[in-house]
Amino acid sequence: MLNKNWSSLNDEHKTGGLKRGFFGEYFAEMQFMIHGFEVYKTVVDDRGIDFIIRKPQRPFLEIQVKSVTGNTNIKINRDKFDIKNKHLYLLAIKWVDGKEPEMYIIPSERWGKHDNIFYDSELINKKTGKPHKEPQYGLFLSDKNCESLLQYQFEKYIEEIKRI
Repeated sequence: MLNKNWSSLNDEHKTGGLKRGFFGEYFAEMQFMIHGFEVYKTVVDDRGIDFIIRKPQRPFLEIQVKSVTGNTNIKINRDKFDIKNKHLYLLAIKWVDGKEPEMYIIPSERWGKHDNIFYDSELINKKTGKPHKEPQYGLFLSDKNCESLLQYQFEKYIEEIKRI
């Protein structure tokens, strides 16, 4: 039986979320392979791309993976996430102990329409007048917001990805 005690991935505070991050990337790669995609790992993650996928005779798609436990925000550095790149996707994984992981695959272009779920720190800063250390995009991944993300649920949205 599969151990679903996901919070144990980061029992060691020294890791700073690295175990969860690596596990999330491998888990995501496996899910794409199960759906018939070729997966190509990056050697150096200096551009925010964790891996590249494609179907034979289809374009390559860039995937950035973010993993979280519980209700939290996902933060993405603006300099590593081009919201005009139609081949860039965020794969958000929410680990909840005792449950299957919740996975959402979201096109980067979605951050061009800001709302209460998808945000841009630069726009928030203009409203509040407070500077932000690192300009970033974000995703409020709370239980309440997950209902609004159903269209991006991995098992649903993967069919859209296959047609690209």
